Amino acid sequence: MVRPPSGVSTRRPPHGQVEVAGIEPRLGEIFAFARRVLQSVFEGVFAVRLVIVDDEPVARLGFQAFFGNRGDFEVVAAVPCNADAAGVVAEQRPDVVIVDVANREDRRAVIASFRHKWRSTAVVVCSCLANSNAAIAALDAGASAVVSKAGDLENVAIAAQRAIRGDNYLDPDVASAVVSQMRADEARRKQRVAIALSHREEQVVRGLLKGGTNKEIANSLNLSEKTVKYYVGNLKDKFNAKNRLEIVISARDHFGA
Repeated sequence: MVRPPSGVSTRRPPHGQVEVAGIEPRLGEIFAFARRVLQSVFEGVFAVRLVIVDDEPVARLGFQAFFGNRGDFEVVAAVPCNADAAGVVAEQRPDVVIVDVANREDRRAVIASFRHKWRSTAVVVCSCLANSNAAIAALDAGASAVVSKAGDLENVAIAAQRAIRGDNYLDPDVASAVVSQMRADEARRKQRVAIALSHREEQVVRGLLKGGTNKEIANSLNLSEKTVKYYVGNLKDKFNAKNRLEIVISARDHFGA
């Protein structure tokens, strides 16, 4: 007897036809994948289906007007960034979600929720994010692209087109900030490697960062003030510092504080 594949059940109704359950939920994903392949091959033939998620009504209207004047995009829904947004994505099954997460503390969860509800959807974050770390976090959470809300709307369209092809995209302003941040991180990493501190020196530095005096640091580490003073002298040499304040300033960069 031939058994059906795991997860697929069959039953034979009275009229003799065989019905297969468990396959229909996957058909939507297969169709969405095929659609995205066709979109990438025949760009401009199939309109990219968009869901706009933004708390600002004026922004939603602006996106709808901009994309509504183009033949290569179709806005199927425009909603606030709230708990219902992921449900709209699951219902509409868009090719791309354009979302502003600047006002959300749970940015990563918001972005991930769209991908969870409909895995074929690409996410484009269009926000006035405070810094490059926020942009990097958005990409880590599953966003395909990050564009600045203060930039040209054409960048948003480019980001959406790149996203459905499976590419990542950062608009010029965001890319510049991310590159600068990466360079700064690399410089700090090299500095940490160059300035090797002993375990005891690190303890003394952390005491200085907390604003502790030599006596307070000595008491917390069960050392004499003379010993702490010796380590402070070593730290001045290693950080090329003239005084305790310069040690603290250099140590903040060293520890990424």
